[in-house]
This record gives sequence, C-alpha cells and structure tokens, in this order.
Amino acid sequence: MSYKLGFLKMRFSVEEGSRKEKIIKGIIKIEDGIKRFLGKLLKFKGKKHSVCINGQKLFFYDLLFSEAFKWIAEDIEKDCYGFKKMDFKKGDIIIDIGANIGIVSVYLAKKYPFLKIYSFEPFPANYRLLLKNIKINNIPDGIIHPFNEAVTKDGRDIVMSASDYLNSGSFSINFKEHNLNGNKNIVHSATLDSIIETALAENKQEHIRLLKMDCELSEYEILKNTKIENLKKISFLSGEFHEKKGFDNPDELESYVKKYIPNVNITRCKLD
Repeated sequence: MSYKLGFLKMRFSVEEGSRKEKIIKGIIKIEDGIKRFLGKLLKFKGKKHSVCINGQKLFFYDLLFSEAFKWIAEDIEKDCYGFKKMDFKKGDIIIDIGANIGIVSVYLAKKYPFLKIYSFEPFPANYRLLLKNIKINNIPDGIIHPFNEAVTKDGRDIVMSASDYLNSGSFSINFKEHNLNGNKNIVHSATLDSIIETALAENKQEHIRLLKMDCELSEYEILKNTKIENLKKISFLSGEFHEKKGFDNPDELESYVKKYIPNVNITRCKLD
C-alpha cells in the first residue's frame, strides 16, 4: 500500500496490515486532525484552482487542504467513470449523488450542454462551493439542478457527522439513530425513487442515462431500497462502492445492480 505523509506529501510504500502501516495511518490521522482544526479556526471559504480535463479548462473552488478537485479531475481524465462510451444525446438525464463541489456535474455540463443534470450534495460547505463553481464556469441556467440534500432509502432527515475541511468524504452520514431535536448538523434527504420519477416527469423522458454515485456507504441503503422498475430505467451506473467493517459487501451490491442496470462501472474504495 502507498501513502502520502506530511504536508509535503512524502510517499511511503508499506505492506498492507503491517505494523508500519498502522503507524503511518496513525500519523496521517493526527495530521488530518490538525488540518481540520486549522480549517475551522481560519473559517476558510475556499481556494480557487484551475484544472484542464480532456482539453477543457475549468475552475473550481475547494475547501482548505482539500485535493478533491485534483483527484476527481484525474479520474475523469483517465475515464474511470466511462463517460467516453456513454454517447450522450440531447435531453439525457444525469443524476449525480455525492456531487461534492461539482466537478463531475460541471465537467459534463460544459462538454455536453444539452444534458439535464440533477446534483445532490448534503454537506453545506460543499454545496455552497458547488453553486459557486457552476457560476464561475458560466454554466447556463437549467442544465445543472443543484440540491443541498442527501439521498437515503426513506427520505428521512439525517445528521452529518462532522464538518470536513479535507473534503475526504469519510465523515459522511452518521448512520446511528439520534434525537434530531436541536442538532445543527441536520440535512434533509430524498429517495432515489422520488428523484428518478421527478426527473423523468419534468423532462418527459423514460430513462435515466447515468446515475453517478460517490456517497460514502450510503449506496447500500439507496440501491437496495429503490424500486426495481426504477433501477431498470437507468442505462449506466458509475462511481464508487465503499467497503467498511459492519457494512455490506461491495461485490454483492454490484452483482445485485447488474441484474437491472445494463452498464455498471464501479471502483471499490476501502474506508478505515
């Protein structure tokens, strides 16, 4: 396994499960805590970055210490999502669950301005940057439909576990039951069923061209609780399935969705 350690991002390769790996993970955890503290202390609103993806120059504001813009841009450049084989047509509908700061949504909107993109991002700081990034990239109104919402199996209100100035995503949703009264980190959610049905009705379409998911373990409850008839309306599923102790198996989830969605392109991501 390879890890980038320290503010200078020195790279170390260690054996998975070894004592050295545990030590390095511990140091990284401490560093991340320091970065989060500094981000909160400085109340940083975002830093502007310029990236070029497949010849398209784009601009993104991202959170302090975050490299999400770089990682996701590299994934698009390498075609990890499989966009090149999707042959997008006028009026195609994209659902972006876990839109983050909007990199995938903005890229698709610039390259294919005839799409209808529904972008869902629950973390308020990311959502504010998503709106900002839509604006600074001159995306016309009506292409990207942004929502400051999570996606869940039942549309319940949820608690975000933390504010994350690293934009690592691993803070994600607190899945345990909580008393929501007075909690400042509550966000609303929608179901994938309601999103699909609303998007199809609004655009008078019969199919969702692409469902992109990077929602840090929420994919299990979302996909397994979506109506089969709605899953069958999705042509492509791309994104990340996550692995963490106490959650379902990503291989089993992939096998399940492949029964109903003809094109599935998934990257597995292990969360500590």
